[in-house]
Amino acid sequence: MTVQTLLPLLPDPDALLARCRALALLDFALDADIPTHGFVSEWRGGVDLAWRDNGSGDQYAVVFDPAGVFLHGFDHESDATPWRESPRAHWHGLLDGLPASLAHYPAAPEFRFDGFFDATVCVWRERGPGPGSAVRSSSLLTRPTGLTGCSSFSPMAARTRTSASRRTTTSGASTATP
Repeated sequence: MTVQTLLPLLPDPDALLARCRALALLDFALDADIPTHGFVSEWRGGVDLAWRDNGSGDQYAVVFDPAGVFLHGFDHESDATPWRESPRAHWHGLLDGLPASLAHYPAAPEFRFDGFFDATVCVWRERGPGPGSAVRSSSLLTRPTGLTGCSSFSPMAARTRTSASRRTTTSGASTATP
């Protein structure tokens, strides 16, 4: 799923909050030992946090702040991974346009790996009426088409993404991932 596909599918913040809570509750009910979805009410004063970690290196978090919603995800196979170069660097423009009211979240220690904000996708929505309340992303609309969103919960979609993934071998040959 690309960001272009994801953005129009995102519900309003209240509906997204309700769905994230429901997913965490359902996940806990199905397997309390190893949940892949979680929800932390009052993660910080007045701020809720929803998250997903598939256990294979892909994850996302959604911060529900009174100022708006900040969603970021990490797809370890994405062309936009910060691990594509050393030292690590975000894809150009990843956080461009992030409003000041939400800009402190990439610095949150919970979202950092070895002191670096690991993200391949960032989407946000400020609360309030008018054009400022629209769902926004940075230059993500120009990301590689191989960038997958972290919000697909469908096993068929996961299978499709996996079978469509390509790897380049050391000889330069491209092979399909099983």
